[in-house]
Amino acid sequence: KRVTKLEKGIGSWQISGRFKFDAKFTNGDQDADSQFLNQKENHTTKNEFAKEYARLYFRRQITEDTYFDSEFRVGAWAASGTQRGQGDTKQMSWNKFYIGTKLPFWGLNARIGRFSWDWESEYGLVNAFDSLFGDYRGDAFEFKKKWDKVSLTGIIYRNYNNEGEQALYVGGQSSQSMNYALKLDYVADKWFLAGFGNWMQFDGGKETSKEVVANASGHVHTYGIYAGYKFTQDIALKGAYYWQKLSSDLTGKLFGEDSSSENAWKVVLDIKQPALKFTSLWVEYAQMTGCFLGNNAMGGVTAYSFGFKADSDKGLFWGATPEKDGKFKVWNIRAAQKWTKKFSTELIFMQLDNGLDGADKTKAFGINASYKLNPAVTCTLGYDWYDYGGDKDAKTGGNQWGHYGKDGVLFFRTDVKF
Repeated sequence: KRVTKLEKGIGSWQISGRFKFDAKFTNGDQDADSQFLNQKENHTTKNEFAKEYARLYFRRQITEDTYFDSEFRVGAWAASGTQRGQGDTKQMSWNKFYIGTKLPFWGLNARIGRFSWDWESEYGLVNAFDSLFGDYRGDAFEFKKKWDKVSLTGIIYRNYNNEGEQALYVGGQSSQSMNYALKLDYVADKWFLAGFGNWMQFDGGKETSKEVVANASGHVHTYGIYAGYKFTQDIALKGAYYWQKLSSDLTGKLFGEDSSSENAWKVVLDIKQPALKFTSLWVEYAQMTGCFLGNNAMGGVTAYSFGFKADSDKGLFWGATPEKDGKFKVWNIRAAQKWTKKFSTELIFMQLDNGLDGADKTKAFGINASYKLNPAVTCTLGYDWYDYGGDKDAKTGGNQWGHYGKDGVLFFRTDVKF
């Protein structure tokens, strides 16, 4: 039966996909400029129907050891500005397009082409939002060797698009660089430990009038450790630590001052529902120094996004600390309850502190309920609420981005997998 299944799979195409259709109805202190709407630039609406997440996957098993994989994206990460969530799907992109194969020497597995990798997610350190560092796509060569519980991964990559993708990105200017990454890990039954290095060397070039040169010079070297321990099958403590070395010729252009050493870290307590019986619990605390170049680093500003189901895919709860001595701090607490095979609920609390003088902490709460109509279709109804601080009447204060008062959204999501 196994041989028959394999023979049937080889040479045939597998097509699958997913899309999320959201209906959002907002209310708050910022008139039509709700942070829950992708159309907020228009300042004309408080409601939105959006298809921000759509994917088509095309895969083919060519031989027993060789396969082709691709991902076609529409919506979030492909669209931008006021085109997102409006009318026809105008913005599209191939975000994955690669060949995977087993090489005939040294037992190496290889990927060649355009693909993504996210080592934080690989070790179960991400819940509902971006990694502190990583989650990148690139045109790359990847080689991986595995010995029982030990594995070694090496990647050589470059060529970003204008969405940033670990490039330094401001005002439409995107840098180019050669990049090298190497990771060694040990994964046992109860614990794991991994270490990596990521070396980014910018091509250099002529300066522009932009805040950041289009072809930045200098380098960014990032080193990280991932670790975790399972106390039981359902209770785990895990975390990540990053240390970053930036060259002075780069930081002078980005920050106007020397910022040669930056760091970031997170710790997570992950409790599955069987341990508590009535709910799961995810408690996460993360912190970054002001000039750490993190996920999709935008012009040298620390960027970290996360959010609720109402914010589609990327998350609108952004943090950025464009000051060397600033510290970005965030709490992310989630409790999910699975009541039956079809019905589930979730409660969420988050708090963000940009560490900037005059900027208030942002607090957020969320509640949602999901029902699985069938194996392909899930419907979610929920409400998300933010408190940015500040004076809503004077329209002053609030968080770093100039958001003040309170903002909320009632949303209905249809999530389809096929």
